[in-house]
Amino acid sequence: MVCSSVIYRSLRFQIISILIVFAGALLCPRDGYATKGAVSSSSVAVIFKKQKIIIAGRVVVVEIADTDERRAQGLMFRESLPLDEGMLFIFENEAQRSFWMRNTLIPLSIGFFDRKKRLTEVIDMQPGVLGETRSKTYPSRTQAMFALEMNLGWYQRNKIRPGVIFKFADN
Repeated sequence: MVCSSVIYRSLRFQIISILIVFAGALLCPRDGYATKGAVSSSSVAVIFKKQKIIIAGRVVVVEIADTDERRAQGLMFRESLPLDEGMLFIFENEAQRSFWMRNTLIPLSIGFFDRKKRLTEVIDMQPGVLGETRSKTYPSRTQAMFALEMNLGWYQRNKIRPGVIFKFADN
């Protein structure tokens, strides 16, 4: 009797989890944009080009978010992020930036970089709740032209601190 009760609760939890994911996809469509593996009713996908950057001697593969559509999609609906890979947000100018974790399933650390590609600060961000309408925001304290999202704790594990400069590997 106890065993069947545990199995029933586990099955019920799995079903509820699946329903929450589908409800989030229905309630919060991404305006026709989706990344590979994203939950979306659209067949149009936001394509991110990949590039390599070098930061503190480490080669990092980044997906480039350099348009409004790509920046809006970001890492939404991703279930994981490979080691030493991330997303580089590129803006046209320096300004105070604010990021949210709406429909983002993985914890991230974001580094804000100035126009000289110098790291000015790192903020840890926790996943949002699928389908929430008002996600917590993470504003930069400094002016930023670039933002690099990596797995939570990546900057700390690699001893990358403010003042470090990144460069594109092909330059």
